[in-house]
Amino acid sequence: MPGAADPPLDQPRLDEARRLVQAARALAVEQFPYLDTALYAMVLCARPGLGTVACDARWRFYYDPERTLDLASKMPVLIADWIHEVGHLLRDHHQRWEDLRQPAGRQPVFNTAGDALINHDLRELRLPIQRTDVTFARLPKAAGAAPNMTTEHIYRLLLDHDPPSNTRDCGSGAGGKRRPWEEPTGDPGDSTDPDSADPGDADPDDGSVNEARAGLIQLVTAEQIRKYARTHRGDLPAGLRRWAEEILDPIVDWRRELRAQVTRALGHVAGRTDYTWARPSRRQTPGYLLPGMMGVRPPRVSVVIDTSGSMTDEDLGQCLAEIQGMQRAVSGASSRLRVVPCDAAAHGVQAVRSVANIELLGGGGTDMSAGLERAAGLSPRSDVIVVLTDGETDWPDAPPAQNPRATYIAVILRRSSEAPPPWIRTIHTDR
Repeated sequence: MPGAADPPLDQPRLDEARRLVQAARALAVEQFPYLDTALYAMVLCARPGLGTVACDARWRFYYDPERTLDLASKMPVLIADWIHEVGHLLRDHHQRWEDLRQPAGRQPVFNTAGDALINHDLRELRLPIQRTDVTFARLPKAAGAAPNMTTEHIYRLLLDHDPPSNTRDCGSGAGGKRRPWEEPTGDPGDSTDPDSADPGDADPDDGSVNEARAGLIQLVTAEQIRKYARTHRGDLPAGLRRWAEEILDPIVDWRRELRAQVTRALGHVAGRTDYTWARPSRRQTPGYLLPGMMGVRPPRVSVVIDTSGSMTDEDLGQCLAEIQGMQRAVSGASSRLRVVPCDAAAHGVQAVRSVANIELLGGGGTDMSAGLERAAGLSPRSDVIVVLTDGETDWPDAPPAQNPRATYIAVILRRSSEAPPPWIRTIHTDR
């Protein structure tokens, strides 16, 4: 680790540095409240001699106490540190680098591409950019990189040119293997010692964030950004707004889908008004009794989510995005969706207003019949029951007897050999 031979700081100075970092995070949350969930999920780790700040794939925030103390009079710089590192984590740069399957030696170029986008956000947020930080102005002009591009696109452009060579390492949270100065991840094969007989570490119990929780944090933060944009659109970086929309927009148009299905099943469109004799109209004509108006209730929707071992983190993330879309389509945040996690068995019913409240219980075999039975038996009865699955399951021959009149929809995330039966409406997302 850089500077490991330097004399260590005494405990009071270490404590002072930690308080400064914590104060910077609190001020970041005060200025940018839509990032509070993400920022407070990060775990502080002091690394004397590191010379910079960084993050790892488990949302740990590494800082150099001596550098922090040197910047005590420049709190905006310490705030920018937090926004920069959480930017890598929200954009999921660690997993996106893995998905590229590029040689490890090219990871610094990917880090540079991500830094350029994040630092563009910092500039729009009026946070300080350091002299050595990567910006689009400092990238090779011939590359043609621009802020409206993805990290992957900018990375490809930089490969054909000479990107800056003095960029800092933001840690495995920006992509690549665990660094020697990072805490254990708990993931097999992620040891920094190639000769280790046991390359995996025990799952850390330090409050750090695993992949499933990271997905939830990203969804919650995206929703917070979207809400904030309704009244403060001019205060949000364009890159963050685009990221939030990409995260939250489901593949399925649930407003259209539910409208069509509910119209067919109930004879009404959710949200229309109708006449009722239970409440006479206040505007009466002498000699006639006129009915009053009433709003048709939104459809009751229950969701069975496949949590079997064959579902990847990407699959579960897509399921959560679809549930978020259903929530908005039905009646917004004031209503609760009933969610049934299911692998080979149904794991109870969760009435939720937000995907952040969903517990993805399961991880075993697959039998969506159990989830369908559980959802069909709910009271009051569901008008629409949706199954979100990778399709690797058997299907019952007929709708559950407890609620045969419901509209059943299967959202299949991947093409599979087990085609749903004709009684269930099937949607393939074709990711």
